[in-house]
Amino acid sequence: MKKIYRLGETYVDKAARNHEDDQFLRWINIDKSGMANSPGVRPLKYTSSIAKSESKLPAYLILVTNENTSGPLNPWDDVIDISNAEILYWGDAKAHDTKVLEDFTGNLYLRRIYDYILKGDTDLIPPILHFSKPVKGIVKFNGLCVLNKLDIKSFESEGVRVKNYLANLTILDCEAVHVDWLHSRVKSDDPEIVDSHQNCPEVWLDYKSGRIRPRNDSLINSFLIKEEKLIEEEETEIDEARKVGTEDRRAKIDESPKRPIQIRVVSVKYKRNPYIVVEALERAKGICELCKKPAPFNRAKDGAPYLEVHHRKPLKDGGLDTMDNVLAICPNCHRKEHFG
Repeated sequence: MKKIYRLGETYVDKAARNHEDDQFLRWINIDKSGMANSPGVRPLKYTSSIAKSESKLPAYLILVTNENTSGPLNPWDDVIDISNAEILYWGDAKAHDTKVLEDFTGNLYLRRIYDYILKGDTDLIPPILHFSKPVKGIVKFNGLCVLNKLDIKSFESEGVRVKNYLANLTILDCEAVHVDWLHSRVKSDDPEIVDSHQNCPEVWLDYKSGRIRPRNDSLINSFLIKEEKLIEEEETEIDEARKVGTEDRRAKIDESPKRPIQIRVVSVKYKRNPYIVVEALERAKGICELCKKPAPFNRAKDGAPYLEVHHRKPLKDGGLDTMDNVLAICPNCHRKEHFG
């Protein structure tokens, strides 16, 4: 089985290198280079003579954003902006009696990488792979990234102002990353051929030569889900939830993150003829054309009876935008037409 991380796909994270089903620590770790199970910034060390070089850079860097949190929104939450091929990632500083900014290991590595970028020394600049944890036991691959900018920001933690790094990452136009390329970097003895492996992404070589190629729209679309598909999945999940007993359901509510997971959706909309809409509403004269009851309320902006114009045969199914194919109906009947 080839070990490949593909954009937008999820992988099993058993938090154990020796677990045969694990596709995170088990895939990534090799002897003497090992990736820890935490925290968010996880450097992978060289196992060759490069490890003794003055650069002290990792062979590559894994960044993890935990989306499965239940606390209130924090100002230092990471931002994963797929549509703009950008990730804003906070370093690992926190309130501490003695430690400050670069006393935290993750921040130290981010600073070292950025220093080399500013010097224009790209031979040993490490690739960065970003993953998020939507739920426990699963990681999602968000892309091969490069460090674009490193700012010092501050936030309040435990009543103390804490300085931290905020890394601005660009997601490269790379659909898949082969783990064997990452392992070859770890084992390489020569900085000049550290990326000579056959599965080294071309966009990474382009970056090292001075050209940054952010993700394009075709890859962004792989992260999008159709609105109809999302509704269908939610209905299926709700049906499954109905089968769970009251105690178990309430326990799952307590265990679930309070912050909803953000999903980008793509939908196709049809531009309706405004004259058809107005004519249908005039025809109804404030009475639902299905249940024959008066509109449930009046619009705040103009006091007109609130009815919704519904197409008997949906436009998405080839229905026409004509008076014969529309009804002005109340919200209750409209929902019934779609879900009843």
